[in-house]
This record gives sequence, structure tokens and C-alpha cells, in this order.
Amino acid sequence: MIQSTKISVSLTPDVRLEQAFMQADIKDPASVIQLVIAGTVTKSDFRYIREKMSKTLQELDISGASVEGDKIDDFALKICTALNSVIIPDSVTKIGESAFYRCADLKIVTIPNSVKKIDESAFERCTGLTSITIADSVTEIEAGAFDGCTSLSSIIIPESVTYFGEWAFKGCINLSSIIIPNSVTEIGTKTFEGCTNLSSVIIPDSITTIETEAFKGCSSLQSITIPASVTYIDNDAFIDCPASIMVHQDNPVYTSENGQLKKHSTKVTLTSELRLEQALTQARAEDVNKISRLNIFGVVTNDDFIYIRKNMFSTLQELDLSNASLVENTIGKAAFEGCTGLTSVIIPASVTKIGDSAFERCISLASITIPDSVTEIEAGAFRECTNLISVTIPKLVTKIEPEVFFDCISLTSVIIPVGVTMIGDGAFYYCTRLSTITIPPMVTEIGNNAFYYCTDLKSIIIPASAVKISETAFCSCSAQITVHPNNPVYKSVNGELKPK
Repeated sequence: MIQSTKISVSLTPDVRLEQAFMQADIKDPASVIQLVIAGTVTKSDFRYIREKMSKTLQELDISGASVEGDKIDDFALKICTALNSVIIPDSVTKIGESAFYRCADLKIVTIPNSVKKIDESAFERCTGLTSITIADSVTEIEAGAFDGCTSLSSIIIPESVTYFGEWAFKGCINLSSIIIPNSVTEIGTKTFEGCTNLSSVIIPDSITTIETEAFKGCSSLQSITIPASVTYIDNDAFIDCPASIMVHQDNPVYTSENGQLKKHSTKVTLTSELRLEQALTQARAEDVNKISRLNIFGVVTNDDFIYIRKNMFSTLQELDLSNASLVENTIGKAAFEGCTGLTSVIIPASVTKIGDSAFERCISLASITIPDSVTEIEAGAFRECTNLISVTIPKLVTKIEPEVFFDCISLTSVIIPVGVTMIGDGAFYYCTRLSTITIPPMVTEIGNNAFYYCTDLKSIIIPASAVKISETAFCSCSAQITVHPNNPVYKSVNGELKPK
């Protein structure tokens, strides 16, 4: 029996690798460290290597062989954990799915100029692979081709490549820079996710689309420039990525504000005969489900609010009504109820009334400027705006209606004007982060559960004017209550409200 760490064999249609080893008197294929194959390599030969030599074979040279179907077969050398070097013949046109999956010691791969396609997960989790040069013949790099190649620090992608699959370079934590060739038009889902050392990316003018989480978690990426050619960027493309984003001035869809990616605002003008739906059609606006910023001129009716609520409720983020006028100068009942994507609204200075539930469940709304012209904010206007942080109520408002800020759990401060005389039932119900509030000197009534469970509220001063306060007004509220000495009805005993 030959004891050898290196062996050369020639395969024929009648002599497969197993038989070639038997002819060479090799009883234990695991003893072969270096293998050179001539002849034609088939699926069964790759399977034999995978099953008998996966933990011991270190070097494989098939440069002098031909491969069945001119393809390194799917799963050909999957989990051959000792393999560190492979020389592929120049007749191969495709490297199959998971062909080298989890070949953890693989450091050197020569991809010949004949290869056109690197298939799904071909080199996934080849954690020892430090660099690779992709041949000029390659046109497609499929999904996950180099996913989890944690040692890969450089890769040269030729101009011949036209397509990156999803998560092609995901988790390549040592990859520091990459130049995307002008032949590629799309950066797919999770293509560079988790490339934490990536500090330089050049996006060419050929790119039109950047999909979701393409650069997620690229924590070393400090800046990136979006060319004029890009017309679609998913909202989560740069999630958990600190890069300052710059956009080419000629980009028709996107702009940059303080390093943040923004869409150009879609502008429409409404008339008595032209409602929002028709105006957007005339403006050749993109799919309304993709409009994130909208600037409306002209007269806005309740029908327009209904259209927004039904068709743009989750995607519209910024609405500018500063150049519009509203019917009866009112933001009507439930105008934006459930518009969960809405983060900011500019209300025109002519508005005098905000109707019932106007912004109810606008859970992304963080701040809003209410113009001084507003005299009335009706019940539940901002109910369950769970992201609302601060509000200044206009000075002409005289009543805080029931449940106006009900369950606004992020609300930390509210400025109530001096002319307010009533704080209604549940007005600040469950505003758990409300830490400071001043009750104006003209307030006469505070309703049921007005400050229920306002657990961060440390102190409240009850003015002399407040003569009707519900027993549950401050229920489950830990604030220390102080009463003005001239109040004819109430007093404070050990920080609690008591009748005189």
C-alpha cells in the first residue's frame, strides 16, 4: 500500500476517482493531502472528495482536467474544511451553488477567464479567504456568493459583471473598500450588510436601484455619494449606517439635507375642479405609495384628506400645507387618523381649528408646530401619538378638550397658554414621560383622569382659580401637589390634594 500525501491521477469514463485510487493502491483517501487530477471530473468524483477527503485534502489542482458540463458542480466541495488551494481549469464557465460552501481554510482560488457565473453561496463562509480576483469573463455574482467571508479584505470586480445577487458580500467584516463597476445597475438586498470595516464605496452612474438593508450596519462608512442615476432607494438601505449621504444635484428623486437622504418633495396645486388624486396623476407623480414628501398648494378639502388617509397612510412622511388654504380653515375630523408614517406636518397660518381625532394614531409624529391662528383643538386630536415629544398650544386656545393627548407616552413637555380655563377628561391620560407642566392661573376645572398615570410628573401647582377638580384627576400620578393659598375649595396635605 502506498502511503502518500501527494497523488496524481488520470480519470477516464471507466475509471472514476475511487477506482483510480484503488489502482494506485491508496487504501485511505484521507491520507492524500495534495491531489492533481487529469481527465474528466464528474459529479461522482466531487462527491467522493466531499465524502472521503473533506477534513484532510488541502490542495486540489484540476487545471489539467475537464469538468463535466464545464461547471464546478453544486455543492461540489461543500464543507471541505481542510482545503486551502484550488486551481480551476480554464474550460469552466460556471461555479455552482455552494460549490465551496464553508471551506473554512480556503485561501487561494484561481478563477479562470472562462467563468461567466458565480452561483448562489459559491464561497459562502469561506472564512479563510483573504482576497480574490474575479475574472473579466464573469457577468453574474449570485446571492450570497461571498456571504460570511470574514477574512476577505479586498476584491476586484471587473467591468464585465452586470449583476450582484442579494447578500453577495454580507458579513465580509474585513472588507475595507470596494469599487462597483459601471456595468452594474442594482445594489441588491443586504449586499453589504454587516461589512463593519467598509469605509469606502464608489457608486457608479450606472446604478438605478439600492435595495433594502444594502448597507445595513456598515459602521465604518463615513460618507457616500448617490449619483444622479439612482431613482429608487429603499427606506432601510442605510439603516444602522452612520454615513453622511451626499446626492448629486441632478438627481431627480433624492436630495440630501444635513447628510440625511431625503426625497424631493412632490408638489401639486389644487383647484375647485382638481382634487389631489387627479393632481398627482397630472404631475406624473410616482406610485402614491412611494411618495414620502408632499407639498400642496391651493384649496384642500376633506376629500383630499380622505385620499391621503386611504392611499398614503403608511408612506407619507412629511406634509407641507403652508402654501395651502383649508375649507373652513379647519383640519377636519380624523383628517390624518392612522397615518402611521407621518413624521411632520406644516399647518397653514390661516387654520383656526383642529378637529376630533385629526392626528389620532399618527405614531411617527414627533413634533408639530400649531400656528397661533388656532383657537380650538377638539377631543382626541393627538390621541395615541406615541412618538410626540413636545407641543406648544397656541395662546388663543381656551380649553384642553378631553383626551387631546391621551396615551402620548413620549410627551415630555407641554406649554399651556394662560387663557386656558378647562383641562378636560383624560387630556393627558397615560402621558408617562410628562415631567413638567404649568397649570395656568385661569383654569377653573380639571376633569376625570386628566393626568392619570403621569408617573414622571414630580410636582403640580393648583392655582386659586381651580374650583372643580375631579377626584381622579391625578389618579396614579406621583406628583407632589401644592395648592395656591387663596384657593377657596382645595388645600394640600402632605403633597396630596384635599378639600378644605
